[in-house]
Amino acid sequence: MGFVSLERLRAKGRKACLYWRGDQQSALALHRIRTHHEAEIVVLVAALGETPGTVTPGLRPLLEEQARSLELPLHLVHLHGASSAEQLMLDTLEAAAVKDLRALVFPAARPSSARALGEALAARAGLELLSPLSKDDPSRISQSLLSLGFRSVVNRIDPSRLARDLLGRVYSERFLLELPAGVDPLGEDGAFDTFVCAGPGLLRPISPRLTDMIDEGGELRAVLGPGPQRAYGDV
Repeated sequence: MGFVSLERLRAKGRKACLYWRGDQQSALALHRIRTHHEAEIVVLVAALGETPGTVTPGLRPLLEEQARSLELPLHLVHLHGASSAEQLMLDTLEAAAVKDLRALVFPAARPSSARALGEALAARAGLELLSPLSKDDPSRISQSLLSLGFRSVVNRIDPSRLARDLLGRVYSERFLLELPAGVDPLGEDGAFDTFVCAGPGLLRPISPRLTDMIDEGGELRAVLGPGPQRAYGDV
């Protein structure tokens, strides 16, 4: 049998779930955890809802496609209001105890209400919280995403801060150059969200089709659906 590093052995004995948001930060967090052998991700947990840190329910088919591409099981939690979010997520983590989880991986790069929820969930469920992006500068993370070959589409924007034509655009160097001064290059200040289509860990590219754009009173959201079986579909 070949040599196995201590780090790899430690990862195999430290099972974790990843709080999956469908965005490029989630995919990068998974890549870093695997690259540094910090843990073995055994399940993705995604919260469907309309509150910060959750995923729009309409993206469920594409989330499932992402999970198949990553070859990881996906556990979906349906949230019906901010007050129920913490308890429902805690129930999910407790139910996942059958997988002998030791850690929760949270992909946020900066302090936020979503990351605070992750910290609270990890503490109450007795799990170690791993935040592989939290010690890195957002600008460096954005460049890492591009250099590693992640491909994402901007699927939500705050039109009071960003030009409307940035919705539906591919996350790229050009996109970053068009961001107004002071906007977080990862969108974690609420300016925009992304949906990851390809990159390290994704065995097959996702092909979302942009079907509509919805004005939800204060934000614009791209309606994405499964597209043709070719890289990136219409995005």
